[in-house]
Amino acid sequence: MTTRLSIAGGAACAALALAACGGGGGSSAAPPVVQSTATPTPTPVPTAAPTNAPLTQSFQIIVPPAGTSGSARLRRPRYVSPNTGSIRIAMQSVNGQTVALAPTVAKLAAGAAGCSTDGKGNLVCTVSALAAVGTDVYAITTYASPDGSGSPLASTTVAAAVTTSGGTSTLPLSLGGVAASLAFSPAVLPLVADGGIHRFALTVGVADASGATIVGAGAYQSPVSLQIVNDPTHALSLSTANVSQPGQVVTVTFDASKGLANGGIQALTSGVAPITLAAAPLNVAPSPVLAYDDASGGVPVTLTQAGFSGSFTASVANAQDASVSVAGGPLGSGSGVATVVPKTTFDVTTLHVANGSYGYDVPLTIVPHNGTYAAFGNAHTLGTPIGLVEGPDGKLWTGDAQNGTIVSFDPATGNYNATVVDTNNNGPQGIAFDASGNIWFADNNAVGKLVPSTGAVTTYKTGLGTSAHVNTIAADISKTTMWFYDRATNNPPISVNKPSFIGKVNTASGAITEYPSGTAGPLLTPPAIIVGPDAAVWIADGVNGALGRIDPSSGAFTEYPVSTPQYPSQEPQVLVNGPDGNLWFASLAPATGVAVLGAIAPSVKQIALYPAPSGGLFLAMTVGADHNIWYTIDPGSGFFSSSQSTFGVINTTSHASYQYPAGVLPEFAVPAGAVDRGDRTLWILDNAFGQIGKVTFR
Repeated sequence: MTTRLSIAGGAACAALALAACGGGGGSSAAPPVVQSTATPTPTPVPTAAPTNAPLTQSFQIIVPPAGTSGSARLRRPRYVSPNTGSIRIAMQSVNGQTVALAPTVAKLAAGAAGCSTDGKGNLVCTVSALAAVGTDVYAITTYASPDGSGSPLASTTVAAAVTTSGGTSTLPLSLGGVAASLAFSPAVLPLVADGGIHRFALTVGVADASGATIVGAGAYQSPVSLQIVNDPTHALSLSTANVSQPGQVVTVTFDASKGLANGGIQALTSGVAPITLAAAPLNVAPSPVLAYDDASGGVPVTLTQAGFSGSFTASVANAQDASVSVAGGPLGSGSGVATVVPKTTFDVTTLHVANGSYGYDVPLTIVPHNGTYAAFGNAHTLGTPIGLVEGPDGKLWTGDAQNGTIVSFDPATGNYNATVVDTNNNGPQGIAFDASGNIWFADNNAVGKLVPSTGAVTTYKTGLGTSAHVNTIAADISKTTMWFYDRATNNPPISVNKPSFIGKVNTASGAITEYPSGTAGPLLTPPAIIVGPDAAVWIADGVNGALGRIDPSSGAFTEYPVSTPQYPSQEPQVLVNGPDGNLWFASLAPATGVAVLGAIAPSVKQIALYPAPSGGLFLAMTVGADHNIWYTIDPGSGFFSSSQSTFGVINTTSHASYQYPAGVLPEFAVPAGAVDRGDRTLWILDNAFGQIGKVTFR
């Protein structure tokens, strides 16, 4: 909008339409320094009143009614407070020379001289002030008082060319709001010490001396400057250090990794007491939270926030996982302690912490509390044991190819009992129980059967290829058919990546049938092979980066690639039937060391991948009595892994995983088998030390 100034005969009349809206609180302040835009600079030479005949100039001001500040037309580009009660018009200079004239002060109110209300509820007032021929410069200021006293609400400087011959002149007018108080929005920055980078939109509300919030698109009379205080690590940064007009948004960036304790953002402008927005993050220690499931007394979690004087709250995402109680520290100390008491064996969930205004989620892991590792028997009691299976008699069984034996282990006594099944020491390299309790084993160039009660051993070769290398075996769902993997000529390190076979043997007749896989064979020896809930045979095909499936009726072989753009070059290593009806597996990209724990739904062949806690060579996988998937691993960047093996667990519902730190198992141990018998103990077959050991959870 613009202001039109009309001069006729000996009098000049200017109509200035000013309007805006407001609301809020305020306080008094000293009159501002009024700045003109594109106006002449007066020469400080006092003169007497103009000698030419007195002229009057009329100014029109429109005061919007309180509570009707929604009109965008009235907001731009000027500001008039709805609480305006008077106007002061003071001539500053004529033709660049300072003049000394008494200012004109007029009351702006319904019924006052020159004031009337229009049809929209606006108060329209016309005020006359002395003028002189030439370039007249006026300082215009509005006040909440009726007599032009107190702190100013808004002001501007106007230059007008006045002649005696008439004519019109169009003048731009911008009445800038004068700040009396400041306020931040939001009043609290929701900072959390979670180590991440966060950004917040911040505005500074400015109110005039009447308490009305200054609005509109025009600039404030004086800009508001911002500065960061008490931030020695530079955890905070601002997109701009100056706010010049209403509604301007400032972006605050907070780097929670830099350890901010009790910072702030200060706003200040001319004539107004500065204000400070507290920037003290909510801290949770430790974070993430690890709670052992035997912590009946609870796990203490410290909550702190500098300057906070209220009460903290805390809760677990699933109340069935744990109970949480919060005890406050000394009043006003900004501290408290949340005590988490686990109710479950294993889960990875969230602990929600709040201070009454905002909060955030901290990862909460509930895991069995492991005790020390115990091994049974002398070192190398077993030669080269492969696979660990729980038999129907409750004993643990393994095949020892170095000694040509099948070995049982009694967890109650710690005793081993071996039965020779291959005097040539070619096997066994994998074992499985059939429906009658007999043990079937992979015996290199044959498939064997041991009757534990009698020690009778039978081998089967009819149907096998001439270069058979049978090295793993698994029972079908009915345990009447044994499926095995025949790597054929894939005999590392001499010959690999040659076609291989999946075979089956009928436990009643001993008849063997083999099906070509159609692809190069898995690199691992022995590879993982299981019969899924769909009755099909599944293998972890590391060479081809896929899960292979054999149809039990036709023998048709299909590959399902594991890799995705997010997890490329994956090579699956171990495989197990999960309690959720899916097949679970562990896989590694040797070149990058990125490992995943995954699941495939047999019905739809859809694969889901979840990041593993670390990369490495996965050695064994088993279903725990807690219905979670447990695995053993040699951590590392590829197949050349570390000397410190460990074990981990993944929840099949939340898909969250946890891996125990190194040091629980002996250094150089190779946990090539794992069984959970339901006694809060993870039984482990140590291939390197030739022993069976256990980790008991407290």
